[in-house]
Amino acid sequence: MSNENKDLREWLKSLTPDPISVIAKRWGVDGSNLTRQIKGETPIPPATVVRIARDYGFNPVPGLAEAGLITAQELSEISALQQCTDQLLIAEIERRLGLSREAQ
Repeated sequence: MSNENKDLREWLKSLTPDPISVIAKRWGVDGSNLTRQIKGETPIPPATVVRIARDYGFNPVPGLAEAGLITAQELSEISALQQCTDQLLIAEIERRLGLSREAQ
């Protein structure tokens, strides 16, 4: 019985209409192994998720979350950091280090 990872399959479909067999052929890997990984029958290596995403020009982080390799909390923290401006990041670093721009 398959423990199908529907979230990972949906993520993959959002990247490309290519079937798993085409993705596998593109890399020169066994399609049945990749199919088992995508379905959740065998663990999918993080490097495989990253490679698929990058091959199709996408950020691999959401795929790592869909595959259960990182948590939703980790994903939201990464997303929050990406949305911060440089000025906000600098201000937070200064706050944590106890530095004050006003004292300069």
